[in-house]
Amino acid sequence: MRPSGKLSPRVYWRRRLVLLAIVVLLGWLVLRTFSGGGNEDPASSAAPAETEATAPAPTAEPQPEAGPKDRKAKNVVVDVALDDVAGACPAEDVTVAPAVPAGTHTGDAARILLRLSLTGPEPCTVRLDDDSLVLAVATGDSTVWDSQRCGGIDRRTVDVRKGWDTVVAVSWDGRAGDDECGDGGYASPGAYTIKAALLGGEPAQQEFTLTEPPAPKPTPKPTPKPTAKPTKKKPGADEDAGGDDDGNGTAEDGTDQAKPEKKPTAGGSDPQT
Repeated sequence: MRPSGKLSPRVYWRRRLVLLAIVVLLGWLVLRTFSGGGNEDPASSAAPAETEATAPAPTAEPQPEAGPKDRKAKNVVVDVALDDVAGACPAEDVTVAPAVPAGTHTGDAARILLRLSLTGPEPCTVRLDDDSLVLAVATGDSTVWDSQRCGGIDRRTVDVRKGWDTVVAVSWDGRAGDDECGDGGYASPGAYTIKAALLGGEPAQQEFTLTEPPAPKPTPKPTPKPTAKPTKKKPGADEDAGGDDDGNGTAEDGTDQAKPEKKPTAGGSDPQT
């Protein structure tokens, strides 16, 4: 095959060789790309194929956290070491916060809760009685009840410690009387103030409300028992039981009975009646 053209045959042959070299180079690159390279280890080249063929291991799904209903409360016993008391508490080191529970009504004794808190550094003992504790119930500017005048607080001792509150319950008879302690009538429904303090200590107070007493429950009425109704007699029942007009009657067994006939006497005449 001779080249034809204006250029010399050497130029055409050179172009053909360059084109052939490019084709061979492209073919070699294609073969190297699809074969993965000739210098690599066959074992290492087979590893990716095995990895691709292996299915991924299933992952464990996270379990839902237990809700509030699934959690069971456990009783835990905790040992608490309490310091020994040093003696009687100074009145200024103890605060007494009074409170009357909601729903307290008139016409009955009222329960008063006293929360004792220690403000001093050392644990100590508080004495509660009519001589050391002051309790008063007031409405507006009028005092309804005063423990210093009327008494009624049972004597007791309570140990108090820093960081621990102690609650003590006392009772007020619920009666209002300026001069007649326990003899007056019950306090009326409305708003009141309860004041408390140790003698020589800082007083505290709390508002509360006395409500109307609950209405008594109605007594259920007994259900009357049904009585038997009298039966009505059929008309003519007495006449059937009395017999027919001819004097013949009917016995209890249903057979007819006739009156006995009068027999004549020996003289042939009827007897005199």
